[in-house]
Amino acid sequence: MGDQQDRAGKADQERQRLTAQLEQANKDLAAQKAIADKPVTEVERQNGELKIPHAEVEPTPIALPAISPRPDPIDTTTTPRSSSDETTWTVDQRRAAQTNLIALGHMRGTADGNFGAATRTAIKQFQAFAGTSETGILTEDESRSLNNIAKRLGALLARGQTSPDGVAADTVKGAQARFARAWAADKVSGEKPDPSEAVYWYGLAATDNEAKAFTNLGILLVRGVGTSKPDPDSAAVLWWSAAARGEANAMFNLGALWEQGIGVTSDIDKAKAWYQRAAVRGYPQAQAALKRLGA
Repeated sequence: MGDQQDRAGKADQERQRLTAQLEQANKDLAAQKAIADKPVTEVERQNGELKIPHAEVEPTPIALPAISPRPDPIDTTTTPRSSSDETTWTVDQRRAAQTNLIALGHMRGTADGNFGAATRTAIKQFQAFAGTSETGILTEDESRSLNNIAKRLGALLARGQTSPDGVAADTVKGAQARFARAWAADKVSGEKPDPSEAVYWYGLAATDNEAKAFTNLGILLVRGVGTSKPDPDSAAVLWWSAAARGEANAMFNLGALWEQGIGVTSDIDKAKAWYQRAAVRGYPQAQAALKRLGA
C-alpha cells in the first residue's frame, strides 16, 4: 500500500510540475507585445467548412508524430535495412516506408512501392521536420525513426467501437461530423466540456484525415485534459502530423515547445525553424515570435 501511495504521490507531483511549467509558458507568451490583429490567448476562428456557427479553435500558447490510421503503419520487420542502396529494397519495404509517410501526413495517395517525385518530396519533408539532411533518400536510422513515429501515432489514435458516453463510432461518420462532435464536447459556448468524449472524437476525426483534429487532440494531451497527466511527448507527435498536413497552429505550438523547453531540452534553432514554417503560412503569432527572437 505504501509503494502505491508513493507512486501516486510522485505521479501527482509530476503532473503539478508540468502544469506549472505550462502555466508559466502561457504567462510568458501572453506578456509579449502582440503585433498581430489578435493576441495569442484569443481563439482562432474556424473556417466555414465545419458548419458550426461561431465555432472557434483555440491555439495553445505553448508548444513541440478502436480504429487505427488508414493505412496502418507497417511493422519494423518490413522496414528497409539498407541505408546506402535503395535498389536493394524489396517492393514491400518501399511500400512500408510510403505507408508510414502517408500515415504521418507527409505523402498523399497510395503506397505503390514506386519511389517517384512525390515520395522523394515526402521524404524530404520528413527529414526537414526531423532536422536531418534533406536528401530525399532514407537512411536506415531515418527509416526506423519514421516507422516508430508512425506506429506511435497509430497508438494515439486507436479507438474502441463506442465513445466513453456509449455512442457508437459508426453512428457519426466523416471527418467533419466527427470533428464537430469533438468540438461540441471540447469547448462550445454554453455546453459543459466532456474531455473524454472530445479525445475520442478528435481521434476518429484525425483518423479520417482532419488536420485540425490532430492539433486539438494534441492541445488536450499537453494540458492533461482528459488524460492522467500532461503529455507533451504525445502532443508533439500529433502536432508533427498536423504540421505535415499544413496546420500552421501546430507548427507554432511545436516552435513554442522547443523554445520553452516543455517536454524537451530548449532549442532556439529548432523553435525558429518551426516558427518560420508557421510564419510562411501567414500565422501572425509565429511572425511575432520570430521578431522577438531576432530572426
